[in-house]
Amino acid sequence: MVKLLPHSIRLALSLAYLWENPYRCARKFNQSRAAKLLHDYGETPLEVVKQIIDYFGVKKGDSLIDLGSGTGRAAFCFHHIAGCVTLGVDHNPKFIERAEWVVSFLKLSGIAFQNRDLLTLRFEGVDWVYLAGTCMNEYLIRELKTHLEKYPVKVLSVGEPLFKEIDSVPASFPWGETRIYLSASSSS
Repeated sequence: MVKLLPHSIRLALSLAYLWENPYRCARKFNQSRAAKLLHDYGETPLEVVKQIIDYFGVKKGDSLIDLGSGTGRAAFCFHHIAGCVTLGVDHNPKFIERAEWVVSFLKLSGIAFQNRDLLTLRFEGVDWVYLAGTCMNEYLIRELKTHLEKYPVKVLSVGEPLFKEIDSVPASFPWGETRIYLSASSSS
């Protein structure tokens, strides 16, 4: 079996979450916020990331933003397998601190993480946006769609297309079967 992430990244991520696993980290962060802002936490299986890369043609030289990147596993996988310049963005500062520690510890280039409000990001020059929005509330998805509409970007989303569907592929997650959708804003 091919390893989807190098041993060094897998080990560094394990070290980063040795004392507090990602689910506990997410729960503690969510409990500190207003109930209406709570988001569940989940991870995209690395096999699904590889499937996305292969099926939709994410490639070296492309740029990709992973919205709601969590621990950064999917972002690291996009970067490692496709060779694309990758930015992971999440609202949980602990996730970002730990992902940035992995980048710094391993001296990686072409990948970064930011603790940002997703609605303040600019997407000029971005080829792909990956959105596993199954863990986001409807208000955030609606606002994000309005925000992304301004930019000519291709969106890869889990469960439903953000804009008019161009293509889709079935995918398996621990919680069940779904589809990964490719859609594009009308600015595309």
